[in-house]
Amino acid sequence: MPPLKSSLDKVKKPRHRHSAVQLAALNSLYEQTEHPSLAQRTALAQSLGLETKSVNAYFQNKRASAKKQPRGSPYDAPQRAPLSAPPLLRCRRRLLLSADRAPSA
Repeated sequence: MPPLKSSLDKVKKPRHRHSAVQLAALNSLYEQTEHPSLAQRTALAQSLGLETKSVNAYFQNKRASAKKQPRGSPYDAPQRAPLSAPPLLRCRRRLLLSADRAPSA
C-alpha cells in the first residue's frame, strides 16, 4: 500500500505582492472595466511582467471585495420603514387594551 501524502508534503508558493507600478496599472484597467477581455488581460500581464493567471486572480479578487464593500456612505442607503410588531405581540396588545377598556365588575 503506497504511503498517503499529507498536506505537509506540498511546497507552497510564496504569496505574490504586486509592486506600486503594477497595482496602478491593474487599478487603472479595473476603473475602465471590471471585466476586461482576454486580450486586455494578456497584454497587461505581458507589459507588467506578470503571468496571465495572476492578472485574472487580481480581477476576480477585486470584484469579490468590491461586492462585499458597501457603496457610498450609510446615509445614502434608502431608509427602511420600521418593522411592525409580530402578529403574536399585536394580539397580546389588543387583549391588553381591551382588558383596560372593559368595565370593572
